[in-house]
Amino acid sequence: KTAAKVAGNYHRILQNALKLNLLYMPVLWQGSRPIGVLGHILDPRMKNVHFIVAGRDDTTSVPSVGLLLHAQAIHWAIEQGYQTYDFCHGDEAYKYTFGAKDRPVGYFSIRPRLSAPREAGFDPLSSTDGLRRLVEFIESGRFEDAKHASRQLLSLEERES
Repeated sequence: KTAAKVAGNYHRILQNALKLNLLYMPVLWQGSRPIGVLGHILDPRMKNVHFIVAGRDDTTSVPSVGLLLHAQAIHWAIEQGYQTYDFCHGDEAYKYTFGAKDRPVGYFSIRPRLSAPREAGFDPLSSTDGLRRLVEFIESGRFEDAKHASRQLLSLEERES
C-alpha cells in the first residue's frame, strides 16, 4: 500500500513536470529494451537540475546503469547551461564519486489557522504525519497547536464517514 502511494506521488510529480516542460528523463536502452531511467525536475530560472527518481531493469547484465545515466545527465545539464546537478535526498556512496557535497536543507509548511476546522481541507494522505505532529505538540507542551491539530484530524474523520 505504501509503495503504491509513493509510486502515485512520483507519477503525479513527473506528469506535472512534463505538462510544464520541466521534465528531463534520460533512458538507457539495451537494443529495443529500456534498462534504466532517471527522472529529473528542471529549474531553468535557478539553473538547477533535481534528480528525484530512478528505475532499472534488475535482469540486465549491464553494470552501473545508474552511474552511466547520471554521467549522461550531468553532461546534458552542463551543455544546457545548468549550474547545479542536485542528487536530492540521501547519502548514497555513488553520489560522492561525482563530487557531490552535503548541504543542509530546510523546509517550511504553511497551514491555515481557521476557526472552522472543516474548511482546513486536511489531506487524507497526510493523516499519519498529522498524528505524529499531534503527539509532538503534546509532548512539547504546545497544547494550542495540539488542539488545532486534533480538530483538523477529527474533521477529516467526519468527512470520510
